[in-house]
Amino acid sequence: MQHKIVSLAKATALVPNNKADNDERVDAKVSEPKAIEKLRMSFLCLLTFAVAIPSNQTINLVGELYLTELLLPMLAIGVLFFGKTVAFREKIIWYFVLLAVCLMMGYIVSDLVAGTDSSKYLRAWGRNFILFVDFVSLAIIMASDRRLLWWYALGFSTGTLITLVLGRVPIEEWKFGYAQPITILVLLSAYFVSFRVAALLLVFLAVISIYMDSRSASAFALFVAGVIFLRIKRPEGIKLSLSALIRIIVLGGLLLTLLLVLMNKTYEEYSDRREASSSGRIAALRVGGVAIANSPILGYGSWGEGTGDYASMYYEDMKKKMAELGRRFTEGDVFRPHSQILQSWMEGGFFAAAFFLFFGYQLVKCLKDVVLVRRLDYLSPLYAFFLLISVWHLLMSPYGGGHRLAIAISIAIICLLHIEARGKKND
Repeated sequence: MQHKIVSLAKATALVPNNKADNDERVDAKVSEPKAIEKLRMSFLCLLTFAVAIPSNQTINLVGELYLTELLLPMLAIGVLFFGKTVAFREKIIWYFVLLAVCLMMGYIVSDLVAGTDSSKYLRAWGRNFILFVDFVSLAIIMASDRRLLWWYALGFSTGTLITLVLGRVPIEEWKFGYAQPITILVLLSAYFVSFRVAALLLVFLAVISIYMDSRSASAFALFVAGVIFLRIKRPEGIKLSLSALIRIIVLGGLLLTLLLVLMNKTYEEYSDRREASSSGRIAALRVGGVAIANSPILGYGSWGEGTGDYASMYYEDMKKKMAELGRRFTEGDVFRPHSQILQSWMEGGFFAAAFFLFFGYQLVKCLKDVVLVRRLDYLSPLYAFFLLISVWHLLMSPYGGGHRLAIAISIAIICLLHIEARGKKND
């Protein structure tokens, strides 16, 4: 009977290329680390995969809502009903819940004081509440089995590619279309192929991304490739020493040099757009800093209402540069900085920004652990990628509906890392 059960378990598992079991412990000095944890194809795994597929399909209620955001809480309730999650045993999730309440209250108070139009503040309040539901739901689901992250990422990337192909989106739309789902598929392949092969595929993708004018996608791919190369022969972790620091600096220098060489080779073709983008981001950071300094506690209200003076300041900063580049540029009525931290601070004040500031601290802390401390396994590339892009979004992307799920999955990963750390400490 026991033999039949074992056979059935093997039949319903995805087996990695190295087929490593507990008795296959290989010296890290002579071989790459092995994926010792098998992926199961359980009903919950398939549900998680299915829920993630419509991540790009939207419906309009008070604002834009993604179909996955409707399905996630249903799946989370099911997981809670069967009592399989340990998310609420971790203090970190309660910190995020408390700060999410602060985020919502910051927006409510700022909007009431600023007299924001109801059509705007209802959308913003809804956005904040949905973010809260998203990250709590994903934390509950992922904490029941960390391997569900792999299935969620597979569903997200598959669904995105299906949407792009059916919509006949051209491959030229690489930056905002194909780059992320294809990169995630390469990250997922780390379960089936060697880490070295996965890293080389990421470098190849980085080259493609630069030639498709996506500097950020190229940098993300190179960063994760660098993490893999750094840890292949030291899967159990790296103790910071002079020699280790030199290795990190040399490897980082090589990858940065590759990125700069590639950017230089494509400079003539994309120089105007890149200069306009970089100038706009820098100007937005400066003007956003001025706006926050003028009102650090209370925000100006949702969706930039009452920020006309700062829109004029931004226009004055940018019009000369845009004229030099021959680009059409007009003055807007409102100003919203291209940064989740600055935007939330401007809209909802300090209490709203506290959520993102704490989120940023946890991202950096957990990213450091993934790069240096946590044992290298097939989930490490996914962890590093999602945490890194969230750091980028905090500093350089707006706080909009399109980023809610990205924030939520990173918070779920942060919770997973805390659960893993507690388990290791108990062992």
